[in-house]
Amino acid sequence: MVAQKDKDIKTGYKRVYWQDSIVGSKVIIKWIKTRGSQKESVGTQTVQRPFNKKTGKPLTDAKYLEYAHKLQIKKQAEADSSTITLQQHDLTVPELIEKYIKDVVFSPKKNLKGSTKKGYKEKLSALQKWPELQTKVTNVDTDIISKKFDDRINSGGSRQYTKKLHEQLYMVFDFAIKEELIEVNPIADIDKIEGTEFVEKEPLTNEMHDKLLQEIQTWPIEEIVCTEIMLGLGLRTSEIVGLSWKDFQLDEPTYSVTINHQYIAEQNSYGGKIQYNYVDRTKTAKGRRKLIVISDLRNLLLEYQEQLKEQNTGWNESYPLFLTNYGNRRKDKWVQGVAKKAREITGLYDLTPREFRHIYPSMLLHAGLSDISVAIAMGHTTVNTTIRRYMDRHEATIQLDSVKLENFRNEKTKNRTKNRTKIKTESL
Repeated sequence: MVAQKDKDIKTGYKRVYWQDSIVGSKVIIKWIKTRGSQKESVGTQTVQRPFNKKTGKPLTDAKYLEYAHKLQIKKQAEADSSTITLQQHDLTVPELIEKYIKDVVFSPKKNLKGSTKKGYKEKLSALQKWPELQTKVTNVDTDIISKKFDDRINSGGSRQYTKKLHEQLYMVFDFAIKEELIEVNPIADIDKIEGTEFVEKEPLTNEMHDKLLQEIQTWPIEEIVCTEIMLGLGLRTSEIVGLSWKDFQLDEPTYSVTINHQYIAEQNSYGGKIQYNYVDRTKTAKGRRKLIVISDLRNLLLEYQEQLKEQNTGWNESYPLFLTNYGNRRKDKWVQGVAKKAREITGLYDLTPREFRHIYPSMLLHAGLSDISVAIAMGHTTVNTTIRRYMDRHEATIQLDSVKLENFRNEKTKNRTKNRTKIKTESL
């Protein structure tokens, strides 16, 4: 086959071309990357002439074209498997979300942490179930979606969670644009949902607190211990179920517990089975911490320990703090169940394990601890996290500190005035 200078000549192979150049002829292959409703994207690659592995000589023209054609078929197959086209499928929003989860959230290139993947997938799975999104990608109604977000907030739904749902859905449609399935993001005109507004929740009053501690005395001792830990240590759910007896120092003059581990659900790859793993790490860099255990909780733990020793002759300090009847570590759902029983006693509908964790720093701030001390106790990465989440308490602390500072300055001013008066009197 003779190459014609400055002009592509199509070969007998589909989308494989000869092209003449100064240094000699070369082969160019083309394949359809994506297909959209109005245009298609074409990939192009120049294929260098390979060498025969046996002889070490360049391939002949016939073998060169055959090699390029095989490479073109491979490229086309990869493009077809990674792209869903509107011509071939009536792609719905739930199907688009599923593709986004597979190609983006669980993509090795993203290298997201297991907890991040789990959080993303949980929110995207919630969006897949919305009746308003059970439609084709090209038929999404902006007004209906906007009303859905407004209704969630107005009906008392979490503003922060709704904001994250909005962000995830926006990224899904952005992904569709990159795949050339749609040309415009259908929710681009929806006003961005602002951050969490401070909502005054009904507090856990002293009366509710005393009633809770009184009512739980009829519960199994492990549930009593769990409730006392939620109230007195402010741990994350994964940290509570990750506790072992070796983490507690109950014989020292100052009783304490060291937080070093979590028991969390992890999914190693897309579609894989979710498994609970006991991991030697905490959620944040500052998550490894040592907390003081008050004497009442210490006595309760010792009582619980004695009961476990009677039930399990082989008990040792490596045992998990909370065990099932089959000898396995308890999971986070069990802690949520304990919190649910506490809700029924107090009447606070939002008293979840997470809310117990919020009650703890409020109690510390009320007791007069500094923001830095509270941040360390909570395992926050920075003190700014503590300030942002508990701003109302922080502002009260700032006001209190400003009064102390003003009194201190006034006292110093009086002392300086007395000293100056005394010096003047002595000089006279």
